[in-house]
Amino acid sequence: MYEVESSINIVGAAESAESSEELVSYLSQQAKKLDEIHTIKNSYTLGGSEDATYMMSRVQEKGGHAAYLVLGTKISAGHHNEQFDIDEKVMPIAVKMLALSAHHTGIFLKDDQSIDNLFKFGGEND
Repeated sequence: MYEVESSINIVGAAESAESSEELVSYLSQQAKKLDEIHTIKNSYTLGGSEDATYMMSRVQEKGGHAAYLVLGTKISAGHHNEQFDIDEKVMPIAVKMLALSAHHTGIFLKDDQSIDNLFKFGGEND
């Protein structure tokens, strides 16, 4: 009717990543040790954060384990919104969770692994 033509060119994309099941299980075990954490979900759909997914994929490609960890809090608005703000009371809980997980990393390692090989990012030429 209006003699209009259109086309769609895909010029970019963002990959997704799956958390390593072994690491998710380990992190869940550590979270259960904290009284401040009331609910643990081993999976959660985020639909974003491609910067983290690129890093996770690279670690996994090199034989390491990776997981996206979210400690929930009430937020005032969605991400990338000028009203976005978190309840900062979750920050000490997050630090405690990460410190506990790092402290007990030896439990997670298999006999043939070392901490240096657990989280592989690749070398200068990779």
